[in-house]
Amino acid sequence: MATRDASDGGGVTAALSDGMRVFLSRPALFVPFLIAGLVIVGVEQAMLADPVPVTTVQSVTGTGVDLQFPILPVEQRRVTTPLPALWGLKLRWLAQRALFAAVTTGTTALAGAVAVVGMYEGGLRPGLRALDGASAARAVGYVAGFGLALSPVVALVLVAPILVVPAFVLTLFVAVRLFVAFPLAVRGASIATAVRTSWRRMGGYGISLTLFLLLLGVFGLSRQFGFFGGGLATVLVGVPQVGTMAVLAYWTEPSDEGEEGTADAADA
Repeated sequence: MATRDASDGGGVTAALSDGMRVFLSRPALFVPFLIAGLVIVGVEQAMLADPVPVTTVQSVTGTGVDLQFPILPVEQRRVTTPLPALWGLKLRWLAQRALFAAVTTGTTALAGAVAVVGMYEGGLRPGLRALDGASAARAVGYVAGFGLALSPVVALVLVAPILVVPAFVLTLFVAVRLFVAFPLAVRGASIATAVRTSWRRMGGYGISLTLFLLLLGVFGLSRQFGFFGGGLATVLVGVPQVGTMAVLAYWTEPSDEGEEGTADAADA
């Protein structure tokens, strides 16, 4: 990855450009996202073949309530289940949906983690060798924790749909401030430290990151494109998202190094 001094000022556009340059120069880094996309397609087909026996809700993005937002790792699924539809289901159906969610979340989190480490280490194979169990666990834990933290917001919107706009704005704000938390966690920081550090580092990137995340949301609409839609969206959204995250995390390290050291010492 290029240094911030060698870039166009270290902005989001320059980070996206550098991230894409790294991926294109090391095509093997696309492989984790291709695998994650195929897993999502397989899960979708399993859900369609053995659907939960409840009445679902029609939305503009297909059957189900699709409240997903492009927070890494991206689960761009076309098949969703409305949360109210899960109420009162038998244990078998609840266990099935929990298993599907765990498979897609874990697979996409690991894909992102492999790509982040591969960008730092110089390729897919060095990245796989460098990714240890603790880093993989932090990647999955961060993504699962982020989703659980947002669940009250989703529940509030279901109860009071009039709050969908403020809920979306709140989600977007949090996503911007935590934009580099995932690569920081993968690279060795605890989840709590990664969240605090990302919140501090991303304070000056609000407008540009907001526009970038909205653009990723547009790319995510590709999940509507037929059988492989979910897999296609995983690549189209996940690659630029992870590439930009990793580069911004790398570029912001030098300026925060002393501040973070002081903060971590105080926390200890």
